[in-house]
Amino acid sequence: MTSSDTGRILGDSPSCRVGLMSVDIELFSDLVCPWCYLGKHRLERALAQLPDGPPVRIIWRSLELFPARSRHRPPLPPRSQELDRDFLDQAHTDALPLARHPPPLVDAYDAHRLVQVAREQGLDPLRVADALFHAGFVEGGDLSNHQVLEMAGAEAGMPRELIRETLAGDGGTAGLTADLAHARELNVRAVPFYLMDGRIEIIGAETTDVLLEALSTVVAECDHP
Repeated sequence: MTSSDTGRILGDSPSCRVGLMSVDIELFSDLVCPWCYLGKHRLERALAQLPDGPPVRIIWRSLELFPARSRHRPPLPPRSQELDRDFLDQAHTDALPLARHPPPLVDAYDAHRLVQVAREQGLDPLRVADALFHAGFVEGGDLSNHQVLEMAGAEAGMPRELIRETLAGDGGTAGLTADLAHARELNVRAVPFYLMDGRIEIIGAETTDVLLEALSTVVAECDHP
């Protein structure tokens, strides 16, 4: 995870790709990463400030900080009792709700699968991701706990039967695997990671102003090719 880095433009192709009716933003995030929680919040604030133009679509991409799925995998590193001071300062500035104590740093594989199944079933994956961020960072819940996941998914509008079926099986695995492969193709090494219009790359939880500037540029180019 990371706080912020630099943005860069991939290639020099002009504005929106021909034939597309919206600007796509691929958002690579891990549900147990505090900077991803902050980064999604800032992206939404930036989108709310955009002038009129082509619609903008956020595409959720799962990326695991700790992807190992083995009975013999080493235990995850313990999270400090206090989140990174820089993160806490920025979260306070952004009025981001936080639990008194950070959630446990866990294997969020099943939580990611839940988001993938929401997308596959025509539900809103961003709403599910929001509910999971809330369960972890606002309520301090364990995102590897199936009871926590069921409650969050249900609050986001997922049928409980679908949630239980997903958690008991392997639903969402194919989508998660595809997202992880896509991240490797793009050489994503830190989250949050934003890919705007397939060409502008921003790494880290940049400020709302930085995201708004990048979005405004992309949207303006798409609106006036």
